[in-house]
Amino acid sequence: MKKQQNTPTAGEHERKEPTDVPKADLAAEEHKSEKLVDAWGMSEVIEKVQSHTRGMLDEHLYRKSSVLVPLLLNEKGKLSVLFEKRAHKVKQPGDICFPGGRIEAGDNSAWETAVRETSEELRIQREDVQWIGDLDYLVHHDRSIIYPYVGLIHGQDKFEPNPDEVAEVFCIELEELLQARVEHYQLTFRPEPDVNFPYHLIHNGVNYSWRMSASQTPFYRIGERVIWGMTARILKHFIEVVNKASMS
Repeated sequence: MKKQQNTPTAGEHERKEPTDVPKADLAAEEHKSEKLVDAWGMSEVIEKVQSHTRGMLDEHLYRKSSVLVPLLLNEKGKLSVLFEKRAHKVKQPGDICFPGGRIEAGDNSAWETAVRETSEELRIQREDVQWIGDLDYLVHHDRSIIYPYVGLIHGQDKFEPNPDEVAEVFCIELEELLQARVEHYQLTFRPEPDVNFPYHLIHNGVNYSWRMSASQTPFYRIGERVIWGMTARILKHFIEVVNKASMS
């Protein structure tokens, strides 16, 4: 016959003091444990961790920029979005973009950066730019963070942009943008370890199975204009925000 096991009663799951260890020795062990915890600085660790404010890991290594999605009324009185075509003297010449640039030490906020850059590129007064709202910030694979804003430009129908930065300025009516079709094409990013990468320190060495990342890159073809990349991602987000607001 199988021996019946006793069912534990309430309290029997709690830790019991060994019956064969003198209480004096138990007290000594507890004192030793307290000293060990103190040696680890447990209270100090707890205090430091709990006082830490969560941020972004390695944020200081990321380049931070701001851009403005500029709204204005065109000559027909239609609400439109302003775009720039990059000059040949800057990076990615010929690409279509929004006004913006890198956040500098003297800027009090990311919004101030967007206004300053817009003022410098379009050669308008900072007071002519009115804040409308914030869009979601964008973390890019090249270790950059972009803070987009939406702003309204007052009293401007013609611009004389800085030719060192801007080759052309043009506007597209918001109604046309809201109806525009977006296409997506995949970009795959593959790690390229340095020549002196310590393969001998990792499992499988040179045959290590690297994790690749893929990005769905949006393209807008509006007339003869092609808007793609980060500008298209920000534009797509802006359109989604506006469409969501109009449906609610």
